[in-house]
Amino acid sequence: MNSLKSTLTFSFKAVVLVCCFVTATTIRLIAQGTGYLEVVGSVLQDSKGLEGSDIFVMKGNEKVDQISTNAGGKFIVNLELNSNYSIIFSKSGNISKTVEVDTKVPEESKDQIFPINLK
Repeated sequence: MNSLKSTLTFSFKAVVLVCCFVTATTIRLIAQGTGYLEVVGSVLQDSKGLEGSDIFVMKGNEKVDQISTNAGGKFIVNLELNSNYSIIFSKSGNISKTVEVDTKVPEESKDQIFPINLK
């Protein structure tokens, strides 16, 4: 009987911990807002899409994303709001380019999705 009681006590504690974690995560997400800046673009060379260009997304000194362009030179990157980013475009044999992006928005707009197109 004691074994069953301790198993139930452990299970109850585990459920309570999971519930606390889910609640804390949900509150954090709500506080941050669900909006973002959607950067859709193309890397072009001689007016044609450049496949395989590397795109590095930096937030300060931290690399937060790295992708490559598709066959048409297209890419999509979603950036959290209220931050500053550097988007670095690079391809072997070409000159790298950097675009600075400030995603700061008013508090009342933190749940919106803001699209932007880059070429």
